[in-house]
Amino acid sequence: MITMRMRGDKEVMRRLQTMDERVRMALRRAIEKEAIFETGYVKSRKLSGQVLNVRTGTLRRSIAYRIESGDTFVTAKIGTNVIYAAIHEYGGVIHHYARSSTKTHKTSNGWDVKMPMRSFMRTTLADNRQRIFDNQRKGALDAVQK
Repeated sequence: MITMRMRGDKEVMRRLQTMDERVRMALRRAIEKEAIFETGYVKSRKLSGQVLNVRTGTLRRSIAYRIESGDTFVTAKIGTNVIYAAIHEYGGVIHHYARSSTKTHKTSNGWDVKMPMRSFMRTTLADNRQRIFDNQRKGALDAVQK
């Protein structure tokens, strides 16, 4: 799960800590708009050939966002619940353990497959870092100034 957090101008942050419901909802809309964009970016670019090619579409369909908010914060989380997403994102080794077949009486000693890192979530953040910061700052400033 990737979490976007805005850190910036102390005055903006101080005002956000005392924001009323109208301001909180404006900021939530701005953050949700950004989460929708980033989710689409991962699906349409990173998981459609730029980093990984589509085989079944399961990973691409699983990318989703969630908005969490409280009295002093609004957070967007983007991620997936597909179990094999982590091995693509971070790389690693898949261990295939020894096995035997009773029908053919053949055995295998097991083997390892080294998976390269093919980041699709972290590179999305890196690609859009300035855009995310600018849009969140603008959303926060607009919300505070209204």
